[in-house]
Amino acid sequence: KFVLTAAHCIVKVDGIFPTKVRLGIIDTTGKDKVEPLDINVKNRFVNPQYQPRQKRNDIALLELETEIVTSKYVQPACLYQKNNDPIGLVVTGWGLTSQSGDPSAILQKAILEPVPVSNCTLYYEARSSRPILNTQMCAMSSDGKKDTCSGDSGGPLQIQEEPSSIYTIVGITSYGIGCGGRTPGVYARVSSYLDWIESKVWP
Repeated sequence: KFVLTAAHCIVKVDGIFPTKVRLGIIDTTGKDKVEPLDINVKNRFVNPQYQPRQKRNDIALLELETEIVTSKYVQPACLYQKNNDPIGLVVTGWGLTSQSGDPSAILQKAILEPVPVSNCTLYYEARSSRPILNTQMCAMSSDGKKDTCSGDSGGPLQIQEEPSSIYTIVGITSYGIGCGGRTPGVYARVSSYLDWIESKVWP
């Protein structure tokens, strides 16, 4: 009954909250003929330590009115338990396909590599005097061509642990500087928020 997202996707200047979650689609135009599963949002839980200006603790939960029915296209995800940066990170989203491009109608997927927090801080302190915390994590592609972009926020940074086919959520897409290039994207580190998540999901 719960969906993870970014706090900044809920706490917005316009004050308009998400009221519905759509599950199970890949093509937003409906050309894939997959019947989406739409469920109304019952409650919103923003992490109490969320700092909008500093973009820290950027994680939230949506509680749904009814339980999600799993199918070929809708499956649960595990939560990553360790505080390390695993390899094989997969990011997905329907965001912009380039800095000045358009949103994608088809779900996009990219493999990224983790960047240590200490290295990532060097990028961000030089540009925004804002160090990266251990409750955050960073990732980028080795060729600088793949990245999350505007519109991907709240989506998963995940791994697929063998032999399971279930994905494990390692991070939540938070923010970045530009799209692609040599600056890593920043993600909320899910393992830092397990106690908070569990207090809402399994009180």
